[in-house]
Formats: sequence, structure tokens, C-alpha cells
Amino acid sequence: MKRQVAITGPTPEFLRWSIRHSCRLRNGTELDSVDQTEKRLRAIRTAGSAIKSGEVFQGIAVRKIQGQWKGFRLEEIFRLFHGREPVEQCCGDCPANVLKAESDLAGCTGWLPRSVDGVDLGHRVGDVVSADEAASLAAHFLPTEPIWYGFWSEKNLDSHRLEIVLGILRRATTARPVPVVFTQFMEVLSQCAEAGLALDCELVPPGSSDGLRWTVFPHCDRCKAVSVPGQKFCGVCQKSGWGHPEIHRKVLGLRPWVDLNTVLGPGNATEFLKENGLT
Repeated sequence: MKRQVAITGPTPEFLRWSIRHSCRLRNGTELDSVDQTEKRLRAIRTAGSAIKSGEVFQGIAVRKIQGQWKGFRLEEIFRLFHGREPVEQCCGDCPANVLKAESDLAGCTGWLPRSVDGVDLGHRVGDVVSADEAASLAAHFLPTEPIWYGFWSEKNLDSHRLEIVLGILRRATTARPVPVVFTQFMEVLSQCAEAGLALDCELVPPGSSDGLRWTVFPHCDRCKAVSVPGQKFCGVCQKSGWGHPEIHRKVLGLRPWVDLNTVLGPGNATEFLKENGLT
């Protein structure tokens, strides 16, 4: 089957995160693995998004993406988890199910772009942290300049470090208006603090995608800042060495979304769209 293209061109630096919490849906995964959690729950969250936005017709989720109609059968998503009802029950009262703006399911994992609409959260953090405060933070985080990279270098925020990051980000996001994605992440941090949940994080360096292959630029293997060509140490955390070479991966694509004709059979998509008033 042809791979569905998700993004082409530059890919920004972003933070992948997941709230560490044991549940039936995560059986077979390492609870502190952001990657495994995202892979396990991605389709569930997508299904929840389609349900919440009213894009489900006759048990089939339908959405126009990049000018083409895509879809998937809900039963195929929920079958692995013994049906839709058990999934909804599991997520319904879960303290880790925080992000509910777009989906009521699997709101315990997501990603945070560092910059949105010209607002750079990393720069905002640098603006509110004084030199004296940065020095004191060295007792809890890897010393970096900018301080942003030190927050995520340990790949886990326990209760104490989480409270520190939450306080600084509150100052950074309340001084001036910020995009909603930043305020949503603040809700994630707040819930983790209130419920005593650990937050696992993975900072992903910038890169580029040709639609099939994703290239992550060379970066420091400790703080994940982009490497400076020819410089045998990290200018952000001062770690010696050349760092990590560029990484090549296949793009994630749009799954579980696939061409609607693939879901319904050749030639059936047009009639289905007409029946449901989608043309």
C-alpha cells in the first residue's frame, strides 16, 4: 500500500511527552517509553478525535486531508483493545487523560512544538529566568545555555523538577499571550503535579522531510541541541565530542487514515460521500 504523506519540508524542534500511568491500553509497553506509548495509543486518539468532531458515518471515520478523502473503520481500531466501550471506560476516569480539546481518548501523550506562530517558548523561558536563577537550577537540571535544553535532558520530570518547570513556564506564558498549544501543555504539567504523576519527555531536534523519509539534523546526544559543523563540543551543554550524526527515519504518515476507496472498495467512496452529505 502506498505510504500516506504527512509532512514535507522543514520539521521544527519539538518535545514528545507521555504521562507515566499504568492502564490496560498500555499492556506490553514500557511505561516510561514515550515512543512506545505514542505508537500504542496513536490510533485510539485519532479515533477519539473523529468521534468528538462528528466525522463518523456508519462506523467509518471520514476526513478530507490534503484535498483527498481519507477514512478508517472504528471497529478495526478498537478491536485490539476488546471494543470501543472498554477503551472509553479506561480513559473516562483516568487521571492521565488530560488533553481532551480534540479527543476524549488517550490524552496522556502528545507533542509540543517549541515555536508556534512566531512565539518561541524556549526564548520566553530565557526571558524570565535570571542568571542567578539559572545558576540555582543547576542543582536540579543539566546546566545549558539556553536553559530550555536543560529542562528535558533527563527524559523524565519527577515531582520536584516538574514543579520547578511548571512555575517557570507559568511566568513565561502569562507575561504575554501565547498560542493555545502552550496553554494546553501547561494543563498537562498542572495535572501531573496535582495527581503526583511523572512526565516522560523526549526533545526532538529539527530536521527535514521529503514526504517519505525524515532526516533529523546532527545534534548533541545529551541535550539534543543542533550541532555546529566542525565544532567538537556542544555549545549548549559543553559536552565534548562530535555528538550524534543525522538520523534517517521513515515518516509516520497519516495512519490510521488511508484513502477512502481503500476502506470501502474501489469506486464506492463517491456514493458513500453522497449518502452522508459530504460532497
